[in-house]
Amino acid sequence: MVPIGLAWLCTGGCVEYRYWSVPADSYNRDFKPYISAEVIKRSKTDGIPLIYQQHFDEPPSGLRLSFISHTTASDPSLTFERVAIEIPDGTLMDLTDRFYGGVVPLLQEHLYIDDSHQKQTRSSLSWETTIDDCLPKATSFRLRIKGQLRSRGAVVEDFDAHLSIPLKYDSGRVTGWHWILADSV
Repeated sequence: MVPIGLAWLCTGGCVEYRYWSVPADSYNRDFKPYISAEVIKRSKTDGIPLIYQQHFDEPPSGLRLSFISHTTASDPSLTFERVAIEIPDGTLMDLTDRFYGGVVPLLQEHLYIDDSHQKQTRSSLSWETTIDDCLPKATSFRLRIKGQLRSRGAVVEDFDAHLSIPLKYDSGRVTGWHWILADSV
């Protein structure tokens, strides 16, 4: 018990962290259509509070896909020819069958900030889904989403998004005394 108390007096506790930072990419910021992918990370904490803790992401991870189009249509549907994840080791995970038959986007007001830093509101078609545990390990990957926005069966808009999700970690170690001093400044 004495070594633990002595370690705490010297460090004030130590925290080590390692997170997958900015795991997202998007396609066509003009909203014709805008498609984005974001990795849904599962965070974990190990250790003894106030002594030594580790915070890190633990695979498998999920993926959140979003679709927004400023092209509106009556009786809209999204059909997908291809939804696939390609990992650098050559592994290809085809997710197209999860979207067989298409999906129906919702008509919503889209609030966004334009390039001139002005708040804008437009009617849009949007759709979002989460695919749980589709990434077995933390690695860079490419996502391809190819399909069409349709209105009553007729093609209104084609899209072929190639998104790159980099593996970039943010990591470090801090002590409890460091936090106390940083917060008091």
